[in-house]
Amino acid sequence: MAAAANLLAKRRAALLLSAIAGFGMLIWIFAELAIIRQYSWLQTAYFALGLLEVMLVLTLLGIAPTLVGPLDAPDDRGP
Repeated sequence: MAAAANLLAKRRAALLLSAIAGFGMLIWIFAELAIIRQYSWLQTAYFALGLLEVMLVLTLLGIAPTLVGPLDAPDDRGP
């Protein structure tokens, strides 16, 4: 909730809090699987959401590669 509130308010701490929340979800799922040793499809869903959150934060920070190039890049295909 803190990460979402900071993202909506466009505060500087938003990306840090989002990264913490994403990594926290990944660690939580790993620990849960190690402790209960039972699998549920929800664990996959939450792991995927945590991974998506971390990848989006890394993309916003310019660390992870993006799927599209810069929007203002010139077009090399010609006229």
